[in-house]
Amino acid sequence: MALAEKRAGNIIKAMDLLTTAGKYVEKYDLKDMGVLVYMNFADIYMQLESYDEVMTNILIAETYLNNCPDDTKHAYYYMVVSSEAAYYAKRSNQIDLYEKHRKILNGILKKYPEYSNEINVLLLEYQEAYDSHDHQREEELIEEIRVGLFSTMNFLDYTNETMDFLNILKNTKKYAALEELLEFVTQSLNGYESDGITAMISSFKIQYYLDTEQKEKLNTELYEYWDHTRSNREKSNETLISLLKTRRNLEVSEQTNERLKELAETDGLTSLPNRRALNMKLDQIFELAYHQKHYLGVEMLDIDNFKRINDSYGHSTGDDALVLIGKCLHELADEHIYAARYGGDEFVILFDDLKDDVILEVNEKLRDSMAKGIASAALPVFTISQGVFAKVPLQESRPWDFTSTADAALYVTKRNGKDNLLLVHSPKELKDTTANSYIANAGNQSHIE
Repeated sequence: MALAEKRAGNIIKAMDLLTTAGKYVEKYDLKDMGVLVYMNFADIYMQLESYDEVMTNILIAETYLNNCPDDTKHAYYYMVVSSEAAYYAKRSNQIDLYEKHRKILNGILKKYPEYSNEINVLLLEYQEAYDSHDHQREEELIEEIRVGLFSTMNFLDYTNETMDFLNILKNTKKYAALEELLEFVTQSLNGYESDGITAMISSFKIQYYLDTEQKEKLNTELYEYWDHTRSNREKSNETLISLLKTRRNLEVSEQTNERLKELAETDGLTSLPNRRALNMKLDQIFELAYHQKHYLGVEMLDIDNFKRINDSYGHSTGDDALVLIGKCLHELADEHIYAARYGGDEFVILFDDLKDDVILEVNEKLRDSMAKGIASAALPVFTISQGVFAKVPLQESRPWDFTSTADAALYVTKRNGKDNLLLVHSPKELKDTTANSYIANAGNQSHIE
């Protein structure tokens, strides 16, 4: 599809299709296809006269080629890639690149001498003969290239090479051979959707007729060129509009998908991340903490006597209490603190690379914020219990070790009177609560009886 669009002159569409093909190359590791995709990118950039991009894409094609199976097709591709790389490096005076790829090409031609008559190789040899002022060899190569182009089975595969050769004939004033080739090209294009190539040839003819002062032919060709240009512009406009619509639809689709993902990972009541999002975040933070050997803290907290709040004041009041905790946790969250609703009245806080004293300080702020929120919203006074497990993850550690130990610390806090926080560094510490780190009960808050 990309090749058809390129031949028809729809360069934007061709580039877009090649970009899509490149994504499939990456996704499915299609090395042979990668060679073709980037060589065709190089051809398009050649038409656009962006020679740096030509070389860049040839070299990318070469990286795919280096990983292809070693067979006859592999050798042919290497001949095309190395000859074109050497050719454009020679033309742009990149001597090191030229010598590298010329050496590769020499090895291929030694093993496959039949490739010596390929148009790509002959054009490289012509450039070498031209640079070294070997006029006799130039003459020989012009004839060899002419014969090669006339005998090729698929002229459309050699568009850039044909344009290069036409310029060689024009510059060397071999007008009879040039007009013979132009006639051959014009006849070869009949019956093909090749407006893009036709426009390139027409543009060349205009310059040629200007240089040689062929006014009658020039006037005829100017009309032909205008007709091709108008047709190409209409097609380009249609393609551009289609691409803009497609990309806009994709953007809307991506935004919708992102919103759906956000909804799927967000608790509807508190607007905090839900348990699904928490599990993914914990895995990420855990891996980072393990590999960078820094501290990880996981806290489980819940509302004391939450069932009594629902029973005494109604579920809407219970929901208001949950919303308040969600708001307070939102305010605490930053790049080192991640909070989520675990389920019911349970919440989780992840502390990334924060030491004990900072974890305790954050929880004091949480309790202060809750107390102010309760008073401001005229909610019945309630308290929370908290359990924290914090340490540097070891090789044998797992993310669920942190959540389960934090949950066990929460249970011990509940058992020992609630309205408090217990921070431990090992499950063993849960057996001796006197060795645990606590923060004081929050002000004048009391349990709901």
